[in-house]
Amino acid sequence: MSELKIKHRLFENVEEKENYILATYKNKTYEITKFEPRTEEGDALSYLTKRISTSGIKSPKLFFIDKKQGYIVKEHLEGITIMELISKEDLNEDIYSQLFQIAYLAKINRMTLNYEIDNWLLVDNVLYYTLPDFIMYNEEKDLVKKYLRLWFVTKDLVTFLSNHGLSIDKNRIKDEYTVNKEMVLMTIKHYK
Repeated sequence: MSELKIKHRLFENVEEKENYILATYKNKTYEITKFEPRTEEGDALSYLTKRISTSGIKSPKLFFIDKKQGYIVKEHLEGITIMELISKEDLNEDIYSQLFQIAYLAKINRMTLNYEIDNWLLVDNVLYYTLPDFIMYNEEKDLVKKYLRLWFVTKDLVTFLSNHGLSIDKNRIKDEYTVNKEMVLMTIKHYK
C-alpha cells in the first residue's frame, strides 16, 4: 500500500504500523487510525478523539475524521515517551507543571485521562497526551489519587517499568518519605 485516498486527499508513502497507518500529505506526516464505520466502537473513537482535541489538552492535532470510510487523521509527533525518559533521568519541574495543567483542563472538561506514563510523549519540551481515550471525571481515578506515583521515582514506577521491559538505576530510588514530600510539594505548587 503506497497511496491512500481519504476525503479527496491522496496520502502517499503509506506504511502500516502496529496501531495506525503512517502517511504523508503535502510534505507533512500524519497518523491515520482505521475504524469500522457506523459501529458503536467507531462512533466512540470518533467522539473521544474529537472531544480531546477540542478540550485544550495538548494532544496530536486532529486533521479530520472521515466517518463514511472510517478514518481518523492526526498529526504525527516524534518524541520520547515519558516512560522512556523517566527510566533514564528524573523529570524536570516544567514537565510536572504541564502535567498538572493538562490534568486541570481535563477536570474542568469533566474527563479523567489515562495518566500511565506510556501514553504521554515529550516533543521539544512540550508534553502531549497521545491516547484517544478518557472516562467521565472520576475523583478516585484522578492523577493525584491514582497515577502520580508513576511520575516520580517510586517502587510503583520500578514495577511499571519492569512490566514494560525497562529498568531503572536502583541508586535513583529515594526513601518513601522524601518521594512523598516531593509529590506533595509539586502538587501544591502546580495543581489547581
